[in-house]
Amino acid sequence: LKGHEQAFFDQGGRLLETQAVMTDITEQKRSEKALRESEERFRELIEHAPVSIVLLRGAEIMYANPAARTLLRLDDTKSPAGDSLLSYIAPAERDKIAERNRNREQGVSVPEEYETTGLRTDGTEFFCHAVVSSIDLADGMATIAFLRDITDEKRAVEELRDLYAGIEQMILERTAELTLANRELEAFSYSVSHDLRGPLRAIDGFSGILLQKYGSDLPEEALAYIRKVRENTTRMAALIDAILELSRVGRQAIQRAEVTPSVVVRDILDQLQSEMAGREIQVLIGDLPPCRGDPVMIRQVYFNLIENALKFTRSRDPAVIEIGATTENGEQVYYVRDNGVGFGMQYTDKLFKLFQRLHENQGYEGTGLGLAIVSRIIERHGGWIRAGSRPGGPTTFSFSFGKDQGDPPVR
Repeated sequence: LKGHEQAFFDQGGRLLETQAVMTDITEQKRSEKALRESEERFRELIEHAPVSIVLLRGAEIMYANPAARTLLRLDDTKSPAGDSLLSYIAPAERDKIAERNRNREQGVSVPEEYETTGLRTDGTEFFCHAVVSSIDLADGMATIAFLRDITDEKRAVEELRDLYAGIEQMILERTAELTLANRELEAFSYSVSHDLRGPLRAIDGFSGILLQKYGSDLPEEALAYIRKVRENTTRMAALIDAILELSRVGRQAIQRAEVTPSVVVRDILDQLQSEMAGREIQVLIGDLPPCRGDPVMIRQVYFNLIENALKFTRSRDPAVIEIGATTENGEQVYYVRDNGVGFGMQYTDKLFKLFQRLHENQGYEGTGLGLAIVSRIIERHGGWIRAGSRPGGPTTFSFSFGKDQGDPPVR
């Protein structure tokens, strides 16, 4: 109970009576106790918090927990209470923080989270991340600030940025070197292939004259040797043509347009009629939806694959070649399938490499560049190609020209 007593006197100063008023203050006392306990728990929490916490009124520090004192390198005998927060801010940042504090006191909206440069008592600076907010204490409004040393994080970010910049520069330099090397290699292959044509023509021409003028005077063994020379010059010429084509595919910019594969395929079959003459061949052309790509290059893909199918089905009667398309995972996939001699899947890693031939000694001519050219064209379109087969066939080449995302760079 809380009592209030008042005495009343007459004119002579004699006590007439005393009045007392008693008030039940149980709830008040309970509230005060609860508030004290709450403040004690709050202080206990702040005291043991691992994060640095500072209570401010204006720019004046009212309290700093042990973590904050450690952050600022204050010894146990030195309390920052009464100090200005600005004394723990690097000089270059003080005006900015002072302006922020004034705006907060005037009710102007300011960011509650920011970074600044702190200043320790030993004069060292550190990067500081601060989160501030208003708090209602028993003796009025105040500001609570949560501080965190982010110097190591900043240093790590800078090191990572420098590392990325270095890696990016290395990639740019390496890419430039590879681009230059590729261009030089392509120019070299083009030059060598072009310069080889003259000697080959001479060998082929003079060996032809030798057969024509002196063939009747030469023994059969010598004639066989000359024919072998001419066969190899023909093969060498085909190889040079293939190298030139591969060089052209690597250098030529892709000119994308809508292509109708069914028209392309029928035109190629007309062109290859001489190779199909005298054979029983069934060519099954399925649905071939339009695609986007370089018309010349896409024609080369189909030409090489169809010519490949005709070559490896020579021993089949009838030879069956299927050309069609399907959809896989929402992507348009085209295919060329034949019932030819096939191959073991353990050799698929050789198929699309330069000068690799799986049936070199089985009577099948070729340069070993046809599928490499196909793979290069499809790769430049952003697509893919895969092969499926087994010894004795059938063999299927499935491929996609990729999604139209602009022209990949010429490499």
